Amino acid sequence: MQENAVRLIDDRYAPVTELGSGGFGTVYLVMDTRTQERAALKFLSGGQDDAFERFQREARILSAQRDNPNVVRLRAHNLNHAPPYIVMEFCEGGSLRPWVRARKPWREVAAALMHALLGLNSVHEAGGFHRDLKPENLLMAAHPTLAGRLIIKVADWGLARAPGSQSPMTRNLAGTRGYIAPEVIGGADYDARADIFSLGVVAAELLTGDPSGESLGAASIPEKLRAVVRQMLSPQPAARPTARTIARAFQEMLNAENVPAVPESNGVGSFILGGLLFGGALMALAALAEGNGPAPGPARPKV
Repeated sequence: MQENAVRLIDDRYAPVTELGSGGFGTVYLVMDTRTQERAALKFLSGGQDDAFERFQREARILSAQRDNPNVVRLRAHNLNHAPPYIVMEFCEGGSLRPWVRARKPWREVAAALMHALLGLNSVHEAGGFHRDLKPENLLMAAHPTLAGRLIIKVADWGLARAPGSQSPMTRNLAGTRGYIAPEVIGGADYDARADIFSLGVVAAELLTGDPSGESLGAASIPEKLRAVVRQMLSPQPAARPTARTIARAFQEMLNAENVPAVPESNGVGSFILGGLLFGGALMALAALAEGNGPAPGPARPKV
């Protein structure tokens, strides 16, 4: 963060360490000196012509999703700062990338993916989409009030298509190699169904260690789960279910197994199913079951 790293950002945020960087930004763990809480501060970086526009769009999307408990929470932003920055909640559990090696039971994977689908659903139904879903962008955060509980949040909306755009589709190639839908690679128009393909790759990778989906046939998972993931990975966008449909299917599978759909932590990074869905996710699932749009959950307290 340059030579004056020890200096406060906007007289408020004290840098602690760098968390990671990408094409459009660098993320730092910071301490909010006003609240004495940790946060993730993302500086705009990169020289692309549309970098600031994308950064501004990410801030707008996060602001619009403040009441979505499965989207990382925006805490503050200053687009006039040099460089511009946005401040988000710090998800101390890290990403789902370690799960690829740890190979969690299918129930835990299904619950985590259901959380991600709840995060995507309201954006999808408003005409937006993420465009860069992968394990690194699915983060584990502590439950705000129930000790030991975790929730999955969708993060890094820097490549996202904002809801309300003039066209519901786009042609620009975007995403991470290995997770990009075939229609995107082929240069065709694409929409939120490309997110479903990317999340299908994540599902196959978490369940089998093989992102291609070719190992699903040998995986020790319910046949219904296998079928849903294969639908998500269909090369034909029209054959992929919606986020709403898949979330409902995962909930039904967990209900059939009499397994609660919310995680309980046993140490940082651990994920053991237990407890009940907390307010926002429970309301959203009820709305999904009734065929309505996702009900907004309560404003999310800090992590």
